[in-house]
Parts: sequence; C-alpha cells; structure tokens
Amino acid sequence: MVGFSLLGNVGKTGGIASMGTVQNEDRLVLSVPEVAVILGISRNHAYGLAAKGAIPGSERLGKRIIISRARFFAWLNGNEAN
Repeated sequence: MVGFSLLGNVGKTGGIASMGTVQNEDRLVLSVPEVAVILGISRNHAYGLAAKGAIPGSERLGKRIIISRARFFAWLNGNEAN
C-alpha cells in the first residue's frame, strides 16, 4: 500500500536533511523545526515565536504548528510585513 501526504515525505528528522536543508521543496508548508534550521535558532525558540505569532504564516493545525512556505519566505526576503 502506498501512502500519500500533502506535507511530503517527513522522515525521522522531522523533514530536515542531515545537511540542514529543507526536503521536498514542493510542499506548501514548513514545520517549526525546519524554520528553526533556516533561521539558525533553537527549536524551542522557534516554537515560542510561532506561538506568539512572530513568524508570519504560522497556524495551529490541531496539535501541530505549520508555517506557510510562501508567507515565510516573503517575510524572510523583506517582501511582507508581519
């Protein structure tokens, strides 16, 4: 049986490749640990920022927090104000 995921293939590392790059760039959302790697901050700090709404595009989905890839990278590139 083949499984399908809208979020792409997420491995044991939470979707973060061993070299610190985000896997499967086709996904529409990022995880908080992926954003932490991109920003160079700790996972816990990234969760705190996302919970406060300081990371654009962050939304709670059940128990998970997901971040819109488009909004996050627009903000990171200076194209969107929070």
